[in-house]
Amino acid sequence: KVYVRKAVQQYTLALMEQVDDAALKSVLHSNRAYAALLLGNSRKALEDAQVSVELNPANVKGWFRAAKSAFGLEKLDQCIGFCIEGLKVEDGNRDLRSLLKAAKTNVTKREEQTQHDEASRVQVKSFVTEIVKRKLKYGPPTMGTGERMPEFAEDAGDALTHWVLFVYPESMQTDVIER
Repeated sequence: KVYVRKAVQQYTLALMEQVDDAALKSVLHSNRAYAALLLGNSRKALEDAQVSVELNPANVKGWFRAAKSAFGLEKLDQCIGFCIEGLKVEDGNRDLRSLLKAAKTNVTKREEQTQHDEASRVQVKSFVTEIVKRKLKYGPPTMGTGERMPEFAEDAGDALTHWVLFVYPESMQTDVIER
Protein backbone atom coordinates (compact mmCIF):
# COMPACT_ATOMS: atom_id res chain seq x y z
CA LYS A 1 0.00 0.00 0.00
CA VAL A 2 2.91 2.33 0.63
CA TYR A 3 3.94 2.09 -3.02
CA VAL A 4 0.38 2.65 -4.19
CA ARG A 5 0.04 5.78 -2.05
CA LYS A 6 3.34 7.01 -3.45
CA ALA A 7 2.02 6.34 -6.97
CA VAL A 8 -1.08 8.43 -6.22
CA GLN A 9 1.18 11.28 -5.08
CA GLN A 10 3.30 11.04 -8.22
CA TYR A 11 0.27 10.97 -10.53
CA THR A 12 -1.13 13.98 -8.70
CA LEU A 13 2.16 15.86 -9.13
CA ALA A 14 2.22 14.93 -12.82
CA LEU A 15 -1.32 16.24 -13.26
CA MET A 16 -0.30 19.56 -11.71
CA GLU A 17 2.13 20.12 -14.58
CA GLN A 18 0.89 22.28 -17.44
CA VAL A 19 0.55 19.78 -20.29
CA ASP A 20 -1.68 20.26 -23.32
CA ASP A 21 -1.71 16.57 -24.27
CA ALA A 22 -5.25 15.32 -23.46
CA ALA A 23 -4.30 11.68 -24.09
CA LEU A 24 -1.46 11.89 -21.54
CA LYS A 25 -3.73 13.53 -18.96
CA SER A 26 -6.31 10.82 -19.63
CA VAL A 27 -3.74 8.10 -18.93
CA LEU A 28 -2.58 9.84 -15.74
CA HIS A 29 -6.16 10.14 -14.45
CA SER A 30 -6.82 6.52 -15.42
CA ASN A 31 -3.71 5.30 -13.60
CA ARG A 32 -4.54 7.36 -10.52
CA ALA A 33 -8.04 5.84 -10.64
CA TYR A 34 -6.47 2.37 -10.66
CA ALA A 35 -4.32 3.24 -7.65
CA ALA A 36 -7.39 4.59 -5.84
CA LEU A 37 -9.20 1.31 -6.58
CA LEU A 38 -6.28 -0.63 -5.10
CA LEU A 39 -6.55 1.51 -1.97
CA GLY A 40 -10.31 0.90 -1.78
CA ASN A 41 -11.25 4.50 -2.55
CA SER A 42 -13.95 3.87 -5.15
CA ARG A 43 -15.37 7.39 -5.05
CA LYS A 44 -12.03 9.03 -5.91
CA ALA A 45 -11.40 6.33 -8.52
CA LEU A 46 -14.75 7.10 -10.15
CA GLU A 47 -13.98 10.82 -10.28
CA ASP A 48 -10.58 10.23 -11.89
CA ALA A 49 -11.90 7.64 -14.34
CA GLN A 50 -14.71 9.97 -15.44
CA VAL A 51 -12.19 12.75 -16.11
CA SER A 52 -10.04 10.22 -17.98
CA VAL A 53 -12.81 9.23 -20.39
CA GLU A 54 -13.89 12.85 -20.83
CA LEU A 55 -10.35 13.73 -21.92
CA ASN A 56 -9.99 10.67 -24.18
CA PRO A 57 -13.14 8.64 -24.96
CA ALA A 58 -10.95 6.00 -26.65
CA ASN A 59 -9.26 5.10 -23.34
CA VAL A 60 -10.64 1.60 -22.65
CA LYS A 61 -8.86 1.35 -19.32
CA GLY A 62 -10.57 4.56 -18.27
CA TRP A 63 -13.97 3.08 -19.12
CA PHE A 64 -13.15 -0.14 -17.26
CA ARG A 65 -11.94 1.70 -14.17
CA ALA A 66 -15.00 3.94 -14.21
CA ALA A 67 -17.23 0.87 -14.44
CA LYS A 68 -15.28 -0.97 -11.73
CA SER A 69 -15.48 1.95 -9.31
CA ALA A 70 -19.19 2.49 -10.03
CA PHE A 71 -19.72 -1.21 -9.35
CA GLY A 72 -17.85 -0.86 -6.06
CA LEU A 73 -20.13 2.04 -5.10
CA GLU A 74 -23.19 -0.06 -6.10
CA LYS A 75 -24.12 2.43 -8.81
CA LEU A 76 -25.08 -0.42 -11.09
CA ASP A 77 -26.89 1.59 -13.78
CA GLN A 78 -23.87 3.86 -14.10
CA CYS A 79 -21.58 0.81 -14.20
CA ILE A 80 -23.61 -0.72 -17.03
CA GLY A 81 -23.41 2.55 -18.95
CA PHE A 82 -19.63 2.71 -18.59
CA CYS A 83 -19.30 -0.91 -19.71
CA ILE A 84 -21.42 -0.30 -22.80
CA GLU A 85 -19.41 2.81 -23.72
CA GLY A 86 -16.14 0.93 -23.22
CA LEU A 87 -17.36 -1.95 -25.37
CA LYS A 88 -18.11 0.54 -28.14
CA VAL A 89 -14.40 1.36 -28.14
CA GLU A 90 -13.14 -2.24 -27.82
CA ASP A 91 -15.85 -4.81 -28.43
CA GLY A 92 -13.79 -7.85 -27.47
CA ASN A 93 -12.74 -6.65 -23.99
CA ARG A 94 -13.34 -9.63 -21.66
CA ASP A 95 -12.99 -7.58 -18.45
CA LEU A 96 -15.70 -5.15 -19.52
CA ARG A 97 -17.96 -8.00 -20.65
CA SER A 98 -17.62 -9.87 -17.35
CA LEU A 99 -18.18 -6.69 -15.34
CA LEU A 100 -21.25 -5.90 -17.46
CA LYS A 101 -22.61 -9.39 -16.81
CA ALA A 102 -21.98 -9.07 -13.05
CA ALA A 103 -23.68 -5.66 -12.95
CA LYS A 104 -26.72 -6.95 -14.83
CA THR A 105 -26.92 -9.94 -12.48
CA ASN A 106 -26.82 -7.64 -9.46
CA VAL A 107 -29.53 -5.42 -10.97
CA THR A 108 -31.72 -8.50 -11.42
CA LYS A 109 -31.07 -9.61 -7.83
CA ARG A 110 -31.87 -6.12 -6.55
CA GLU A 111 -35.15 -6.08 -8.50
CA GLU A 112 -36.09 -9.54 -7.18
CA GLN A 113 -35.33 -8.42 -3.62
CA THR A 114 -37.47 -5.31 -4.11
CA GLN A 115 -40.36 -7.46 -5.34
CA HIS A 116 -39.93 -9.84 -2.40
CA ASP A 117 -39.88 -6.93 0.05
CA GLU A 118 -43.01 -5.46 -1.51
CA ALA A 119 -44.81 -8.81 -1.31
CA SER A 120 -43.84 -9.05 2.36
CA ARG A 121 -45.15 -5.53 3.00
CA VAL A 122 -48.47 -6.42 1.37
CA GLN A 123 -48.70 -9.61 3.43
CA VAL A 124 -47.98 -7.79 6.69
CA LYS A 125 -50.43 -5.01 5.83
CA SER A 126 -53.22 -7.50 5.08
CA PHE A 127 -52.43 -9.35 8.30
CA VAL A 128 -52.66 -6.17 10.35
CA THR A 129 -55.88 -5.22 8.58
CA GLU A 130 -57.40 -8.59 9.47
CA ILE A 131 -56.31 -8.24 13.11
CA VAL A 132 -57.95 -4.82 13.33
CA LYS A 133 -61.07 -6.01 11.50
CA ARG A 134 -61.48 -9.02 13.82
CA LYS A 135 -60.62 -6.95 16.92
CA LEU A 136 -57.91 -9.37 18.02
CA LYS A 137 -55.38 -8.39 20.64
CA TYR A 138 -51.81 -9.58 20.44
CA GLY A 139 -49.00 -9.07 22.87
CA PRO A 140 -45.44 -8.50 21.72
CA PRO A 141 -43.64 -11.63 20.51
CA THR A 142 -40.90 -12.84 22.81
CA MET A 143 -39.14 -14.88 20.11
CA GLY A 144 -39.21 -14.73 16.32
CA THR A 145 -41.03 -17.35 14.28
CA GLY A 146 -38.91 -16.93 11.17
CA GLU A 147 -40.41 -16.04 7.82
CA ARG A 148 -43.84 -17.51 8.55
CA MET A 149 -46.78 -15.14 9.02
CA PRO A 150 -49.94 -16.20 10.83
CA GLU A 151 -52.77 -17.06 8.44
CA PHE A 152 -56.48 -16.37 8.79
CA ALA A 153 -59.14 -18.84 7.73
CA GLU A 154 -60.24 -18.40 4.14
CA ASP A 155 -63.93 -18.38 5.09
CA ALA A 156 -63.39 -15.27 7.26
CA GLY A 157 -64.21 -17.27 10.36
CA ASP A 158 -62.53 -16.83 13.69
CA ALA A 159 -59.73 -19.32 12.98
CA LEU A 160 -56.16 -18.08 13.01
CA THR A 161 -53.28 -20.42 12.22
CA HIS A 162 -49.97 -19.42 13.77
CA TRP A 163 -46.79 -20.98 15.08
CA VAL A 164 -46.13 -21.54 18.77
CA LEU A 165 -42.60 -22.04 20.00
CA PHE A 166 -42.00 -24.14 23.11
CA VAL A 167 -38.61 -23.78 24.76
CA TYR A 168 -37.34 -26.44 27.18
CA PRO A 169 -34.29 -24.88 28.82
CA GLU A 170 -33.51 -27.87 31.03
CA SER A 171 -32.92 -30.10 27.99
CA MET A 172 -31.90 -27.23 25.65
CA GLN A 173 -34.51 -28.19 23.06
CA THR A 174 -37.37 -26.43 21.30
CA ASP A 175 -40.58 -27.44 19.55
CA VAL A 176 -42.58 -25.47 17.02
CA ILE A 177 -46.25 -26.32 16.69
CA GLU A 178 -48.77 -24.98 14.21
CA ARG A 179 -52.03 -24.00 15.97
